[in-house]
Amino acid sequence: MDDFLFVGTTRTDTQVYVSELSSETLRENGMAGDRSPLFLYEEVTDAASNGIRVLASLPDLGAAYRLLDFLGVRAAEAA
Repeated sequence: MDDFLFVGTTRTDTQVYVSELSSETLRENGMAGDRSPLFLYEEVTDAASNGIRVLASLPDLGAAYRLLDFLGVRAAEAA
């Protein structure tokens, strides 16, 4: 996984992330061969999971921000 391009919180207080994902991470999520450059995902703490659940593949950063806006996601505040 590369650096996060966006970290935010949904209206239900779920933290979501936008970043590139490695081919290994995509394979672990059943998305082998997906060529999308960016992904929207959430952390999953379930012991049977691999740590994340991919919610959407995104063609570019503009589309990512537009989707986040549609969903009402708030950017995380800097610590």
